[in-house]
This record gives sequence, C-alpha cells and structure tokens, in this order.
Amino acid sequence: MSKDQGHAAGVADVSGTNDRPREKSTRGEHMTKRLIRPRVAITTALVAGAALTGVVAYAQIPDSSGVIHSCYTKSTGGIRIIDASVTSCKSGETALNWSQTGPQGPKGDPGAAGPAGPKGDTGATGATGPAGPKGDSGATGATGSAGPKGDTGATGTTGPAGPKGDTGATGATGPAGPKGDTGATGATGPTGAQGEAGATGPAGPPGPAGISGYEIVVAVGPFVDNGGGLFGATALCPAGKSVIGGGARILADQVSGHPNPYDDLAHSEIVWSAPRAGGDGWDAQGYEQTTTIYVANAQMQAYAICANVS
Repeated sequence: MSKDQGHAAGVADVSGTNDRPREKSTRGEHMTKRLIRPRVAITTALVAGAALTGVVAYAQIPDSSGVIHSCYTKSTGGIRIIDASVTSCKSGETALNWSQTGPQGPKGDPGAAGPAGPKGDTGATGATGPAGPKGDSGATGATGSAGPKGDTGATGTTGPAGPKGDTGATGATGPAGPKGDTGATGATGPTGAQGEAGATGPAGPPGPAGISGYEIVVAVGPFVDNGGGLFGATALCPAGKSVIGGGARILADQVSGHPNPYDDLAHSEIVWSAPRAGGDGWDAQGYEQTTTIYVANAQMQAYAICANVS
C-alpha cells in the first residue's frame, strides 16, 4: 500500500518489511524491538475494521507538515499510528510524534570542477559604449594650394568715432542775420540799498475832537416803601460835560424783623437804564413786585460816565 492510499479508520499500517534493524547495544535497540512487535496485530485490526465497515477512509499520514502521530501503550509496549485530525490517543496511551523528514545534515564538501562545455553561440551586439578620451594631436600636414577667392563678406558694424581733428582756419564773416524775437523777461533782481531820507512834508489837517475830563458820577434815588411800585435815580454830568456811558443797580435796606436784607433784590427789577435825552446824564428806573411786610425798602443807584467832548 502506498503513502497516498493512506490507512483505514485513521489507523496506520506499520507491517512493512520483515528485515530487523542492525544489532546495537543501545537504548534505541530496545525501543526498535518494542515498536516492531505489534505489527501483525495492527495489520490484522486494520483488515478486520475494513471488513466490518465496508468503507475504507484514507488517513492523512504524515500530516501536511510532515509529522507522524502515534499512540503508545506503556503496559503492552504497543504503538499505533493515527491521523491526528480525526483520531486522538485513548486513556492509558501516550502521544508520540516524529517527523518523516529528518533534520538537515551538514553541508558537504564542494565537488570537483566539471569539464569545460562547448563554445556557445555568438551573442547579440551590445550597446555602443561611451566615447573614449581625445587622442593626441597629429603632426601638422603640408600647406595646401591657395583656394579660390571667397565671396565678399557682409558690411561690418560702424566702428567707434575717431579722435577730434585739429581746428581749421577761420572762415570769412558771413552776412548779418535777421533780427531775432524779443526774449522773455528776466527774473527780478535783488532789492537795492535804502535811499536817503526825504524832506519833511507839510502839516496835515486837524484831527477829530478828543475826550478829556473823564469822570463817573453816582446818584442814589429815594427808597420805595413796602407797598411796591416804581422807583428810580438820575446821575447828572457836571456843566459842560457830556455823558458817554452809564449803568444802574438796585439797593436794598433792611426793615425791622426782616431776616435777609437782600431778599428784596429777588422781587425787584430794572426796567429802564439809558442816557438822558440831552446827553447830560443817565436815567434808571426799577419796579418792586411784592407788598410783603418783611420785604426791605429798595432804591435805585445810577452811574453816569462823563467827559469833555470837543
């Protein structure tokens, strides 16, 4: 039976050859004898199992990794090969596994060189290699005969200007040209030095009349009683003087039992303050608005600003 055909019911056939292993006084010898003993029994069990079932199942021995699986019974020394993917060891059995392929041996010595083979066909032409370095210059050859005259070349660019020549002789005077246009006005020149003082001019006409004799005249009018009403004062300028300005203010005088002598100022007002019609003084008029018994008496004070006006 070949390896590809496998073994029935997950049990491997270990019957194989009847040759016994070489005699050695080693521990492996005892193991080899123990392992060979049950070959007939295992084969018989395999055949009997196949006859009973009528079906032969092909086991995977060794497995895909090249490992052989088995179950060993210590009491009898029996061993059975199994397919570990479908069968496992029973109670009282010990699993034993080993590889079908042994470990790799040491590398052997190199063999002797073989004889030279026949000459091969000529290969295809390779790519062109890079250009080599420039060679040394050869000797100068003999001068050849003169060639025919070449065509006239194109006109070259204008060269730089040459140095200035010597001054030529003065030519004859030409005729006078026509009169030119009037030129633009030149810029104003700087201011000249100050001239000498001129003679004194004649006297001017008389100026306007001036003001003299300035003074302020003050006049106080009579009190207005608690009953209220108009009150005033007139400030007159001295004879010969005219009024040029003026003003007025209200004065208050406290009456018996009044708490504030200036309270009357809040109840009085100036209704007229102006120069007199003749220009000789200043008039001022006021009005008291209350009749309260506690209001102070009020009186007007007028101011006239007087001066001589010619």
